[in-house]
Amino acid sequence: MTTAIATQEEIDIGGGVKLRFSRITAGSFRMGSRNGEMNEQPVHRVELTEFCMGVTPVTQKEWRALIRSMAGHLGDLNDDPSEFKGDNRPVEQVNWVDCMKWCDGLTAYLRMGGYAGFGAGMIATLPTEAQWEYACRGAREDDWATTDYFNGDGDAALDQVGWYGQDFETGSTSSVDSDREPNAWGLWDVHGNVWEWCWDDWDEDAYRKRVDGVVDPCNPSRAVRWQERGNAIRVIRGGSWFDPARGCRAAYRSRYWPDFRSGFQGFRVCLLAPGPQRSQSAGEVGSESSPSQARRQAEAGNGDDGEIDLSRTWVNTTPRSGEKF
Repeated sequence: MTTAIATQEEIDIGGGVKLRFSRITAGSFRMGSRNGEMNEQPVHRVELTEFCMGVTPVTQKEWRALIRSMAGHLGDLNDDPSEFKGDNRPVEQVNWVDCMKWCDGLTAYLRMGGYAGFGAGMIATLPTEAQWEYACRGAREDDWATTDYFNGDGDAALDQVGWYGQDFETGSTSSVDSDREPNAWGLWDVHGNVWEWCWDDWDEDAYRKRVDGVVDPCNPSRAVRWQERGNAIRVIRGGSWFDPARGCRAAYRSRYWPDFRSGFQGFRVCLLAPGPQRSQSAGEVGSESSPSQARRQAEAGNGDDGEIDLSRTWVNTTPRSGEKF
């Protein structure tokens, strides 16, 4: 059993549903694999500033709770899109754009006073693939790039921590509150269950273009508004319920078009500290604390139709180096 070392926090998003996050402390790791695909090489050192990561992939009840708490302000997002139903199963049948809209909704919720404690004023988004791999591998003191999974190599290791290799015709996702083990950050299901969307555009040769010791790599910059990104292929990580073991490795990289939806595609939300210029899409954090109050504040200050202007969410949101939450 892995002992979790990360501090965990919760955000109440309404309806008795709480999003759980682990604080992923700043550090460095060796990204990639010496024995994997060519696009996983060369192994190189990456430095990351602190961020927070969802303890599990976003579940169906979490997806639904935020949309209902922000009723009327998340556009056309379906509150029940998944093929494999279950409150504690990962949400799937969501594309990259859906996930970014949902993350923007969480950012707006936090900045309207929807929750006065942990997370207030922070930015919800998808992790970069560097953040994802760093969080996946867990806080190990040895060479992080030497094992396929955070707990070792081989199917026996993966069987302890991942849901994978199911039949495509008869298989399905699995509940995140299973008896699988979390990694040292306290994260579940980083191997298998659903593929997880990342912020980055796909680049087959990304690792060859980097210098050793690069800090917080992302493609493109976080300062670029996601609505202006176009239809470039996006990175996905982690493997899914029907993938073989090799596709669930920590270093394995894959990709899909941003409008792609499937029953094996989900996401994990990431929280960042705001950068020098804070987004004003939903106003500053106020003193109100309930979801209904948050909705009223949005209706009062975001246009005649009350809908949040999510297109303005990303404005120079890269955290300062060493900034704490």
